[in-house]
Amino acid sequence: MINDIDTTHLPAAPNSDRIKPLIQVVLQHYPDVQAIYLFGAFNTADRRIYQKDEFAAAEFEILTLSYYQQLNHERAAIIEDILKSGRVYAP
Repeated sequence: MINDIDTTHLPAAPNSDRIKPLIQVVLQHYPDVQAIYLFGAFNTADRRIYQKDEFAAAEFEILTLSYYQQLNHERAAIIEDILKSGRVYAP
């Protein structure tokens, strides 16, 4: 099965040999997954290490970025108050 993995979006060697088994495990447990991302480990040049559907993966990234921008917008006033007062209040 590991040889059936599309390696187009895998990082360059030497990490590819370490990442393929991770992809295989994820696909065995979640066969409908559209993309797999690695964060923090393996020094990946591109965080998306597998994609089944490029459009679905790109759509997910755009949606996630949009949500993050909305979160920053919504909490801007809160952060401004914290910076002005130097205090954080919890209910």
